[in-house]
Amino acid sequence: FLKALAMVLKEHSNVLGLVVGHDETPDETHLTGLKQLARILGLRERIQFLPWREDIWSLYAASDAVVHASTRPEPFGLVILEAMYAAKPVIATKGGGADDLVLDGVNGFLVEPNHAEALARAMTHMIADQTQARRLAEAGEVRARMFFTMERNAAKIAQIYEQLAGAEV
Repeated sequence: FLKALAMVLKEHSNVLGLVVGHDETPDETHLTGLKQLARILGLRERIQFLPWREDIWSLYAASDAVVHASTRPEPFGLVILEAMYAAKPVIATKGGGADDLVLDGVNGFLVEPNHAEALARAMTHMIADQTQARRLAEAGEVRARMFFTMERNAAKIAQIYEQLAGAEV
């Protein structure tokens, strides 16, 4: 994400990136490495590192888009689903739960993990085409509310239990 942000800023100097959800511990080597990379890339004025927050929905509301740039597949990707519920366009890396949540080009963009150029292209495209960004956000919200609700999940689990209860042992 940081490398992609540096590329995007060459064309769109007003972009601000947020990295949200890290722990504030003195031995946090990953966070230290990210901050060092941000300095090297010249992002000091265009990036903010925020710890885990209770008011995440206010950050979604203030954001134009959400980038979930995980380098490893996550089983589900709750941040992606939350962004969809918040009607924000999503760019996520392929793999794991992201592939189930984001339909590439329909309700967001999927890019290869660890591919800063592809991520930068997706980010730049979303900035340049606000009409498509709104369409992706709307489609994401519809998808989230249609397929990823507690009621639907509970019904699916109940259906599995019913099938198991009716199966011969």
